[in-house]
Amino acid sequence: MPNATRATLTIPAIQFTNAGMYSVVVSSIFGSVTSTPVQVVVNPANVSLKLCPNVVIEGTVGYNYLIQMSTNLFNTNAWITMTNFTLTQPIQYWDDISDDSRKPGRYYRVLPGQ
Repeated sequence: MPNATRATLTIPAIQFTNAGMYSVVVSSIFGSVTSTPVQVVVNPANVSLKLCPNVVIEGTVGYNYLIQMSTNLFNTNAWITMTNFTLTQPIQYWDDISDDSRKPGRYYRVLPGQ
């Protein structure tokens, strides 16, 4: 904001176009100094973005499959069945949307179902 003289910057109706790197230049009769740039990120109201693990299953339509998860690959008894489903198309996607899915160290496997 060129020639702004306030101690704070207020953007009353912030938009995605306001996102970017911001810095401030403070000047006086003794010279000027520029702050380190800081990134401003604008997210839409009431929306949060998250990552979730995705498993792609390519198999035979009509067959049952299990998706299992483990956090310990050394313990063969640590596998937990997350879902048991029937493939309805040759390639399907499954997303782990559980509360713990964003924790690191989760491993998945797909097995023939019952």
